[in-house]
Amino acid sequence: MESFRCDSHLCIDTKSVAPDRKSVSSEVTNDVTRRNFKLPRIEFKKFDGNIRDWLSFWSQFRKEHEDSNIDLEDKIAYLIQATVPGSRARQLVESFPAMGENYDNIVSGLKFRFGREDLQIEVYIRELLKLILNNCDV
Repeated sequence: MESFRCDSHLCIDTKSVAPDRKSVSSEVTNDVTRRNFKLPRIEFKKFDGNIRDWLSFWSQFRKEHEDSNIDLEDKIAYLIQATVPGSRARQLVESFPAMGENYDNIVSGLKFRFGREDLQIEVYIRELLKLILNNCDV
């Protein structure tokens, strides 16, 4: 017989959750439903300092950046994990002592060096020009 747990009209099949998944839960508070999910661990896309890869990296990392429940020291550790060892991005992150007070400076440095809109436009225009030149028979 399968077991089910029901909380406030939400039924969760506890047998069908894979054992290799990380558990995420939320508590019941004032009409909020308690839910348990098994989610895979998120692996950060490694950023190597290539400006072309900044947008995809930052769109993924922004969730951790905006999460106020994560300590600043942990956010720095996540940045270190999310950068390629020896890359320009990792060098920038590690150039600051791994203290919470430095987190905003690290992010500002990353955004200034890799995420400036003018640099992004220049890189994508160059990529577009390469495509055009490769397709032309000159």
